Amino acid sequence: MFVASNASAAGQSANRSAVRGRGRGTGRGRGRSAGRGRGRGAGRGRGRGAHARAGRGGRPGSDGNETDDEASFQSYDDDDTPNALPPFSPSHPPGVHFGRPFLRNTMTRAVEVFYLFFTDEMINSIVTHTNSYAQEKIFSGTHRSYAQPDGSWKDMTADELKRFIACLTYFGLVHVRGDVSKNWSTKTLYHGLWARSILSRTRFFAILGMLHVVDPATETPGDKLRKVESFVSYFKTRCSELYQPKQHVAIDERMVKSRHRSGIRQYIKDKPTKWGIKLWVLADSSNGYTIDFNIYIGRAAGRDISEYGLGYDVVMCLMEPYFNQGYHLYVDNFYTSVPLMKHLFEKGVPATGTILETRRSFPANLKNSKEWAKGKERGSMRWERDPPCLVLQWVDNKVVSMITTVGNANDQVQVNRKTRTGDVWRTNVVPQPQTFATYNIYFVTFR
Repeated sequence: MFVASNASAAGQSANRSAVRGRGRGTGRGRGRSAGRGRGRGAGRGRGRGAHARAGRGGRPGSDGNETDDEASFQSYDDDDTPNALPPFSPSHPPGVHFGRPFLRNTMTRAVEVFYLFFTDEMINSIVTHTNSYAQEKIFSGTHRSYAQPDGSWKDMTADELKRFIACLTYFGLVHVRGDVSKNWSTKTLYHGLWARSILSRTRFFAILGMLHVVDPATETPGDKLRKVESFVSYFKTRCSELYQPKQHVAIDERMVKSRHRSGIRQYIKDKPTKWGIKLWVLADSSNGYTIDFNIYIGRAAGRDISEYGLGYDVVMCLMEPYFNQGYHLYVDNFYTSVPLMKHLFEKGVPATGTILETRRSFPANLKNSKEWAKGKERGSMRWERDPPCLVLQWVDNKVVSMITTVGNANDQVQVNRKTRTGDVWRTNVVPQPQTFATYNIYFVTFR
């Protein structure tokens, strides 16, 4: 349990007993002793003595000294013992791993990086699945418009698939208003377009109509990702094989802009890309590289959510390959909970994240942050520890709560904050716990 002061609770209870708002005495006037009005003594009125001030969130009493409630909270000067952190011992040296040697002056073009992820194996797999799907549909009597004059399907080649991808990339860079077929127009207005030199219009629409990135025979009915599942799995594998992250990693949502019609398109109002496919992303904090990701397909998607919630499950799933390697994880308050921090630490993953006061197991003594912050100077801080977790609350524009298993409550930095007095802005230097400063450096906000 979190460290609490029983003496503080007892003192606050006594104060409330001594002064209670509207009293139920024997009289009815505005008496100054035992009346049924705004009593100023032992009545149940709006008490205005030193005890009343002590009972409201630990404000200073009439003598200007700190009350017992205020003294019970620990701050910068109260000694805190940090956790012994596991050593950083990744399974591979941090950095890029191509899997084969490269000559000097190679990997200098964007297309060479593209082929690191879209390998020959992946391209040949898409070619095979597309041809199988096209032959099945044409022989069944549908999609005849994509067939040859003799009614057969002309097998797509790997080179045609690369040209098809080049067209899609080109259309994303050069926008032509209206029908996409205008990219092949012979009118003078469209002579500067390159689509005709890449792939013919008829062949482009034939491939577009038959494109299949997974084996049609292995699709699971009802699975929202059945059309892309094996393709996505292979791509995720390439992401993790090509790069070993550095020590600090982060998890957040990322939106992939899309106008497609399906049951997995999501809306997030706080993202620059508000409509699209939502991904849970694990990324390297030093450069934003996507190490791993999962596609969010909705709550009722055949997956059971554990007793700890969706955010907990997302984090544990993405971090599982990196357990017991000494990685430090940073998350926001959607994922953070006390059980998550404890279980990650047991798996050798120290973590830091903002946290909501409404979370289960959040320390009860810190749930009155708004009341506690009244009258506090900017930079004030209080903390409590439940090993291995440390919970801190810091006063900035509002109270910010943070939970960590990495740092301690004593280390601090100085930060600049602007305040306005009338029409004059001034810069003040205020203390900030080191944990907050570290979090601001390593938590990557994805777009």
